[in-house]
Amino acid sequence: MMTLKQRTVLPGLVLCMGLLMAGCGREKGPVSYADLAVTEIMPRNTAYLRDENGTYPDWLEITNNGETDVSLKDYYVSDDADEPLLFALPDRVLKPGAQILIYADGTAAEETQESKAEKKTKQSKADKDAKDSKSKASGEDGSAEGPGEIIHAPFKLSKDGERLTITHKDGTQIDAFSYAGSK
Repeated sequence: MMTLKQRTVLPGLVLCMGLLMAGCGREKGPVSYADLAVTEIMPRNTAYLRDENGTYPDWLEITNNGETDVSLKDYYVSDDADEPLLFALPDRVLKPGAQILIYADGTAAEETQESKAEKKTKQSKADKDAKDSKSKASGEDGSAEGPGEIIHAPFKLSKDGERLTITHKDGTQIDAFSYAGSK
């Protein structure tokens, strides 16, 4: 004779087995995540790596630590735990060991074709300085395949310290990088 506990568990087990056999709850295969990491940051930037506007915004660097090329299109970076999909990384391929630089200055607005054209015509010495001092910012050193745009995130790095995350579009956190504030 079955006890009450056995009667409750057994129908549940049968239901689970039936769902699995019908294909419900099956994984379509293991998800493979990129080996991306925040490897360098520069909060409170005042004199290193000017952007295309001639200013010194904060920046962060993401590196592909894996052994294969990685498409960044399904990954996001954020400084907000409540919004891990804050900023979509650009649709480009990052080769093994390569980096992508992102200015964290809070100005990541979608640019119109007109404003992009205006920026191209206003190439300044700051552009050249930024490209010369760290060409990986635009992928022009061959480290990243795709357009050589300069990337700006919609957040700034906190001088008091914070946590940055890289998250896959399915919500899986790939990397977390915390830093303490500086004086």
